[in-house]
Amino acid sequence: MGRAIVEISLAEELRPIEQDVMDLRKRVAALETVRADDVLAYSPAQAAAKVGVSLRIVNTNIQHGKLLARKMGSRVLIPRASLIDWLDKLPLAGRG
Repeated sequence: MGRAIVEISLAEELRPIEQDVMDLRKRVAALETVRADDVLAYSPAQAAAKVGVSLRIVNTNIQHGKLLARKMGSRVLIPRASLIDWLDKLPLAGRG
């Protein structure tokens, strides 16, 4: 009986770790998709669609200097590497 309780307790302790591993695998898969893309730079709208966030979030992060963007004439371009760096700097989910 004691061993069963220990196994259940251990399984409960491992559950959050398993969730973290699954979340990291999803994040890595998303980053690999971005890295595998042949596009060198995105418009803010393209970047928002690629990441799955609103255009407002992308523009706000550009304005606050969290997401590096470049100007080419009147166009705003977000280098692919900047988009990846921005994603890498976001906090991990479920960690407060």
